[in-house]
Order: sequence, then structure tokens, then C-alpha cells
Amino acid sequence: MTLSDFLDDPDFISQNKQKGIVTSDEERLLFPDAAMARQIIEAAHENEKSLSLSEIQQMWQRLDAEFEQGRTNPKLPYTLLKYAAIIVVAAITGVFTYSQFLKSDPYLQELAIVSQDFSEEDGARLVLGTGEELLLSKRSEIECLPVKSALKVNDQIVTVKTEKNSDHEMPAMNSLLVPFGSTSRIQLTDGSVVWLNSGSKLIYPSHFSDDKRIVYLFGEGFFEVSKDALHPFVVRTAGMDIEVLGTRFNVSAWGESKRIETVLVEGKVKLSGQNKSLFSSGAVVLEPGQKGSYNATEKKIECSEVDVELYASWIGGWLKFEGESLVEVIRKISRFYGVQYSVDNDQLEKQTITGKLDLHCPLDDVMKVLADLAPTVDYTLTNETIRLSEK
Repeated sequence: MTLSDFLDDPDFISQNKQKGIVTSDEERLLFPDAAMARQIIEAAHENEKSLSLSEIQQMWQRLDAEFEQGRTNPKLPYTLLKYAAIIVVAAITGVFTYSQFLKSDPYLQELAIVSQDFSEEDGARLVLGTGEELLLSKRSEIECLPVKSALKVNDQIVTVKTEKNSDHEMPAMNSLLVPFGSTSRIQLTDGSVVWLNSGSKLIYPSHFSDDKRIVYLFGEGFFEVSKDALHPFVVRTAGMDIEVLGTRFNVSAWGESKRIETVLVEGKVKLSGQNKSLFSSGAVVLEPGQKGSYNATEKKIECSEVDVELYASWIGGWLKFEGESLVEVIRKISRFYGVQYSVDNDQLEKQTITGKLDLHCPLDDVMKVLADLAPTVDYTLTNETIRLSEK
């Protein structure tokens, strides 16, 4: 029996129901996670291991033990304890549980639920590893100073708490959350600069102490990385790693998109999957002027030549597009201004558009320019919602 066969085993459901731990409400939570686990298993199919009957029996024994433990700890849902015991993937070191896979990098797990962080906000928010929170403006600039007890926020020095014995402990991980309608720029302690677009999140250390300088991104960010040949800079997204020595590039890793895109402006970057069997062709190195797109469905990277200005202009407050989907342009506008959008006609989703928009202007002025660029399209702007229709 293979791992996939084990997931499809009707005993998996029936035995859980017999034990009284799967309810209709819990099933709605359980099966989306099962689909995610199945994708992980399929991604690792090259290393898939067959399970013997004795191994299956041992799994059920561990499952039962964790379930009994869950009865004494009401903070841990029974479903999660059961599920963590049986969703398994094969690795070089052997078989390990799905929950252990997620826990192997808790910050990637945090990116998976990042949408919960973007509630109605007036500006960006900086959550420090010490638990302290700083509320920022809609267009904020942050500089991480060499003095760990201070930050520069919009040219003003802000005193913050520090970790105890911070010189001898692992660096605290900070989170910069930029809600829809806001943007932020942050300079990290190594001198690297990151611009974050609306609806994005960056997780970064208070100081870099390892061989690699690792940060985590959800959404869109433009990176200008300080050169340090001994300490590569790595951007981790939910699906792909981008490793550089010193360069300028844009990363787009939105949760609702099936693609993670990296556009290189200067230098070189290496794109690789977080599971060695994820890409059949292995790592891909980009040259300036190239875009690397990870296709989540086909699990591969596609490279193409692009105009980098179309992908990097947003950091200067401009939105440039050439032959781009009208709906995709509206989606970018809605993120930047923090509004919703709707499209009345399916035909509009097939329309493409070329032009440039000044994002420093009020939304209504931007939409008037967009209407001039697409003369067959009409729009209304009411109750913080853009509605597109045909004229």
C-alpha cells in the first residue's frame, strides 16, 4: 500500500467516525487540509515509500495514543491530533507526519494563514518578536538601526523593547504587515531594502546571524539586496525560494494566484522548490530582464524575457501595463487603494489594455484615465467598490 492508497482507504474515514471524532462541521475543516496534504505527497512522489501492514497498524496505534492524549488537552482539537498522526510524506530520512512537515518551518505555516492579518486598518503594522506592536502610516518608511533598541520610522527615532540577552540568543522574528490601501519601505540591518506592496507581509529577523539571510514574503515585494558573498539572501514564499548574493528583483506571491513570479532587474537569482522533487528540472538561474514563474498546477518554473519596468514601476507610484488583462489591472488598483471590485460581463475578462497610471492621484482620477484607455468599458465607484460594465 502506498501513502496515497492509505489516504484513500475507506477505513480512514469510517474508523474516525466510529471513534466519534469527525462531525459534519469538522469535516469541512478536515478535507481542505487533506487536499493540501495530498499535493505535498504528490510533489514528493519520487521518494514515495510503500507501507507494510505492520507499519499501517503502528500508525493506527500512534493515532489512538495521540487521540487519548487529546482528551486531556482540550486546547488541541481531536481532528488535528488524529490528522497529524496519519497524514504522512516520504522524506530522505524516512516517514514523518504532515504536522511535522508544517512545523519544520513555522514561518511558512504563518504565510499560509496570512489573510487573517489584513483586517480594516488605517496603515501598516509592525509586530516585533518581543510582542510589541507599532502602528504605521499608509506610506511608511522604516530603517532597522544597528542599535537594537531603536528603529527609524518616517525619519523619527522610535525606542523599542529588546530580547533578553539578545547577543547570545537567536534573533527575534518581526512581521511587517501592509494592508490593502497602504505601502511600506523597510531597510534591514544588512542594508538591504524591501518595498512592500498593498496586502503584503514580510517576516524578517531583528538581525542576521546565520550563514544565510532569510526573510519570508506573502504578496508582492521589490528587493534591493546588499552584496555579501559569504551570506546569501533568501526570500522564502509558500512554494518557492529565491536565493541571491546582491541584486534587485521583484517577487509576486499572492495567495489567490496559482503562480509565484520573480522578475530580475539586476544581478542573478536562483529559483528552487522547497521540496527537492517539486521541480523536475531542478533550480533555475535568472538573468537580468527575465521572469521566472512557478506554476503551482504543473509544479514547474517557466522563464521568459520581459520589460522589467512593467513589474517594478509600482515602487515609484506608477502602474504600467502592456497587453495586460483588464481584470488583472483592476485587481492591482483595488489592492493599492484598498477597495473591492466586480465585473458585470464575462467578456470584459478577455479584454487587454496598455497604458500607465499615476497611483499618487485619487482613485476617481485613476479610474477616469483607465476609462480613456479602455473606451468600451464603463465604471461606477460606490461604497468603496469599483464596478466594471460594458458601455
